[in-house]
Amino acid sequence: DLRVVLCSTIGTATTPAPAWSGDIEFWKLNAEAFLSTSGVSSTIIVKPCGLVDTPGHNSTLLVGHNDEFMKDKSRITISRDDVARVMAEAVVMEDSSNQHYRFDLCSKPGKSTEDL
Repeated sequence: DLRVVLCSTIGTATTPAPAWSGDIEFWKLNAEAFLSTSGVSSTIIVKPCGLVDTPGHNSTLLVGHNDEFMKDKSRITISRDDVARVMAEAVVMEDSSNQHYRFDLCSKPGKSTEDL
């Protein structure tokens, strides 16, 4: 079965989009909608918070929906390494045929999340 994992962005469920972001949320939301209706049997849309260049494996990962983390400014970043780890796991995870996931991914200081 075909599986597609897409890296989008947090903020696609919030209107109006923040002024600093231009129209990127609009285009990423269009990509999410296209993938969701494409007929691909397994889709996973990861919507990370603001990406930072810090090493991965140094924080607790948080999963949310509908941009809920945008309300808490202390949880609006995540390491690029951690996003890559989650996306790589999404590619190889078992028993996800005919499944569709879409979630926000942020982090907070704390013990590293290892059970992806």
